[in-house]
Amino acid sequence: MLDVVYLPQGERVISAGADGRTLVWNSLTGELLEELGPRSEHRSWLRASPDGEVVGVMTTGAEGHRALRTDRTASSELLYEGDVTHAEDFAIGPAGSYVILSYQRISEVRSTTGAAVTVEFPPRPGSQRVTIGPDGSVVHGRSSSDAVVTLLRPDGRALALDVPSPPRSPGGVGLPGLMGGGSQPQRAPGIHRVGLGAVSFAPNGAFATTARGGGVYLWNGPRLRGCWDARSDVLGLHRSHRIAVPRGRGTIAVSNAPATPPQAGRCARGDWSELHGHTSRVMAVTVVGDEVVSASDDGTLVLSRWPTEQAPSTGR
Repeated sequence: MLDVVYLPQGERVISAGADGRTLVWNSLTGELLEELGPRSEHRSWLRASPDGEVVGVMTTGAEGHRALRTDRTASSELLYEGDVTHAEDFAIGPAGSYVILSYQRISEVRSTTGAAVTVEFPPRPGSQRVTIGPDGSVVHGRSSSDAVVTLLRPDGRALALDVPSPPRSPGGVGLPGLMGGGSQPQRAPGIHRVGLGAVSFAPNGAFATTARGGGVYLWNGPRLRGCWDARSDVLGLHRSHRIAVPRGRGTIAVSNAPATPPQAGRCARGDWSELHGHTSRVMAVTVVGDEVVSASDDGTLVLSRWPTEQAPSTGR
């Protein structure tokens, strides 16, 4: 399984896997309820709107053609269906009224209801990562090197998140993986320079990003609040502004404290609890309320409670 969405109001979990199937499960019994849409010939991509009202699946068919369909989660009503060939990622706006499609060279806003799209989204270079928050803000950036990560406000303002690392002299210390050198202090590229790994929003609009070069960063709008010393392309952010990330084989690490500002350009290691329940690599993590839903590459889904004490917690 590569993507997972948890819908607590309907006691359902939706998963998408490398086998091209999108499945709906009963989160209490583990029973398979239904399969959404036609089976993809390759992997499927699964996303949900920030309010959880709409879920979307992007599938790949013959000759690489890609299609996107969105459904209302409460009724399984088909909301939108269209061709999105060559799209690399997508995100669904609040209430599912629009989608943002990200291609290699450009991004597109498309209405799903036939009504005019009112969201302001200035032309942007293509991206491999696009995520929409509860207030309609968009975090947008590439997962490859030389990434520039941007926060797009609903009013159309574009704010850079690529905070540069501190100047570095020989023998100095920079953010994880940064390279300095030379006789003069140099300003290294931004913290996402190797690529944007994952983005997760909290209900109040704060969000976290992972840098593929190392580090998980917590943001309040364009302001960096702090970071954790962790490396992951999978991320879940709790409303307490703590994170859940895979660690090792089958383990999910949960931070026991919010992020702290970097010291001398480095993120603190922090203190962590652990959630267990998988025996293979964890591919997806999502946090909704006090529930953590995770999926591994052997097809296992685990629903765990967010730990309330600074001690290891076992998934159920």
